[in-house]
Amino acid sequence: MFDASVYETRRKALRDEIGTGLVLLVGNSPVGMTYKDNAYPIIQDRNFLYYVGLEAPNLVCLMDVDSGEEWLVGAEQSTMEAVFMGQQPPLSEVAKQAGINQVLSFSALQEKLQKSTPTIHYLPTYRGDTQLTLAQLLGIDPLSLKPSSSLIQAIVKQREVKTAEEITLVKTTMETTAAMHGLAMKATKAGLREEEVLAEMINLAVSSQTRFSYQPIFSVDGQILHNNSYENVMADGQLVLNDTGVHARNGYATDITRTFPVSGQFTPQQKQVYETVLSMQDTAFKAIKSGVTYHSCHLKAARTGLEGLQAMGLIKGDVSDALAEGAYGLFFPHGLGHLLGLDVHDMEGLGEDAVGYDVSTIRAKQFGLSALRLGKSLRENMLITVEPGIYFIPMLIEKWRREKKLNDFICYEKLEAFMSFGGIRIEDNVRVTKDGLENLSEVIPKTVEAVEAACQ
Repeated sequence: MFDASVYETRRKALRDEIGTGLVLLVGNSPVGMTYKDNAYPIIQDRNFLYYVGLEAPNLVCLMDVDSGEEWLVGAEQSTMEAVFMGQQPPLSEVAKQAGINQVLSFSALQEKLQKSTPTIHYLPTYRGDTQLTLAQLLGIDPLSLKPSSSLIQAIVKQREVKTAEEITLVKTTMETTAAMHGLAMKATKAGLREEEVLAEMINLAVSSQTRFSYQPIFSVDGQILHNNSYENVMADGQLVLNDTGVHARNGYATDITRTFPVSGQFTPQQKQVYETVLSMQDTAFKAIKSGVTYHSCHLKAARTGLEGLQAMGLIKGDVSDALAEGAYGLFFPHGLGHLLGLDVHDMEGLGEDAVGYDVSTIRAKQFGLSALRLGKSLRENMLITVEPGIYFIPMLIEKWRREKKLNDFICYEKLEAFMSFGGIRIEDNVRVTKDGLENLSEVIPKTVEAVEAACQ
């Protein structure tokens, strides 16, 4: 948690942007896995965490934009709760940690909101329990909730640009992430199950006082973009795609992918595809700077991918035409990257388009490009992922071949030699600067030579 003054400054900036009304930020509550008291680990709502900083459950923050008054809403701990969970400080002391001087009970908040005449600004919900809590506080039907677009826009504008303190925390968390990827490369051996290497990464995360910022992807089936199964026995000749990041207790996340050979040595075919993906990322790196759209960076990386695939005999015809028609989508069906911060897909709980697009940049409908989460213009001190990839997805290849889709550009007969290839993704986390970028994950092995050395 930062000093209380940080959260006071953030809330004042938000109030100034909103202008008038009440702002209601609802924190998360425990959710039972199999019954109420057998709960999932608490992960605080990221907007609540950004503006209040408290990770304790069952809290709400209320701000009166016009008067500047603020309240922390919660319940005092009961004796039995103290027996089971340990004694906690009174709500008033908890509030002071966030720079808030007034507290309210939930019943007092409910009465205050339902008698309120100013506009009440609140955010979209992504959890059913939060939706019910919010509806109960407001005294309306849960299906009648109407999140405040002005609050969403104000939060996105403020949170998408990171402060020096936030960037430092991501860099600190990156140290554990780098160690984790290095461990995975060294630990991977033919004959091991994927989950055996995953167990070593879990141990490192826990012992480093971090936890995974998303469900890890560690698989020899790298052509499945979000593969969360770890039961394969790894064999020489296969590639492992390791998409793993962590966040510290304060929430700031990393999101890194490296792809490496089980044997520790790339085959000539694997090396050719790998270096094409590396070139795609290098093209994106050269394009990234404040003021350019990430949509344009995505297309430049895709063009480099098509040129590499053409050199392998998998793409034919004019590359510019192939790019315009979306032929690269067969091999690169996801976006170049997304915002990063308190969460791995930062702020996407507010709505993917609300975060990644604006009135000047509309999401494309073309296959592949439509999956680009961040398309709008980049701003200095945004944190983003840069994660191009090339995949050979048998189901998708067969579907497009049956449909004779883009036959003028795709050499389907040559793809037979790649049907068991898998996929390659290379992902780094960068800070956008005025004239380029700062790669926060450059220490993690990435060149063919560096990866092969790290596997030994």
